[in-house]
Amino acid sequence: MVDIAWQGVPNWIVAIASVLTLGAAITAGVFAGKAAHWTKEQAESSKKQVQIANDALVIAQQEAEVAQNALRLEQLETERANRRLDESRLDALAPTIYARATLGTSDDATKYLLVRHRVSETEQQPDWEKVEAPFELASDEGAAFRTTLTITFTNVSERLALIDITDPVNGEMDLRQGTSIVIPPHDTRAVVWTRTFSSYALADDAGINKPEYWLFDLTFWARDLGMNVRDAYKFNGDLRFFERDGTRLIVKTEPPFPWTENIAVPLPGRVSERLDTPASP
Repeated sequence: MVDIAWQGVPNWIVAIASVLTLGAAITAGVFAGKAAHWTKEQAESSKKQVQIANDALVIAQQEAEVAQNALRLEQLETERANRRLDESRLDALAPTIYARATLGTSDDATKYLLVRHRVSETEQQPDWEKVEAPFELASDEGAAFRTTLTITFTNVSERLALIDITDPVNGEMDLRQGTSIVIPPHDTRAVVWTRTFSSYALADDAGINKPEYWLFDLTFWARDLGMNVRDAYKFNGDLRFFERDGTRLIVKTEPPFPWTENIAVPLPGRVSERLDTPASP
């Protein structure tokens, strides 16, 4: 090829420019590829850093929860310790009661069971009689029965005691309802308990087996004068004087397991009333 000056740019310059342009394009392509690779690595690195930060946040939250739980447990243990200390202080105020029930009254300790026979459709004999021998009642006969017990409370502690009958178990007391029995230290108080019911309530075995007609399980509370602590006591006396023989009611003079006295036992679970009563707003 022959270069002619007046024909424009020489061909060799054009060739060199083309080569340089191609080289620049190649170089740009290489750098673009590397930049894309670096951008991908940066994105992955950022993603890993975010994951590490999230993991660190989860661990921090778990550690905070563990610390809060430990603090709660410590507070609960402190409250329990303070509660035990307060209960121990109040336990010293609680009176101790020895309570016994005996059949009959002080006037007649053998008066286990009383009866009033029906003399007409609307009337019964005027006076109660002691059942001194077993007898039977036919289905067309009627009578009223009464069992009587004397309950003696003895305060064997150095603290004044307040006694409250919480459940007279279908009986009556010679005590005004809602009135507490006040017993000084080492002193004794007695009350009479009676239960009255009709022979018609014992018309079948279901009636005879009802606890309200044969079980003496009276419950009472014993508290200190300041009503700080409360103990519950319960009797468990058998008063089954009756059984059935077909249509006839058999009345006996004593229960199947005769007893002269029944001792009330303390129920588990002393109540610290002063601690358990919510404070007034």
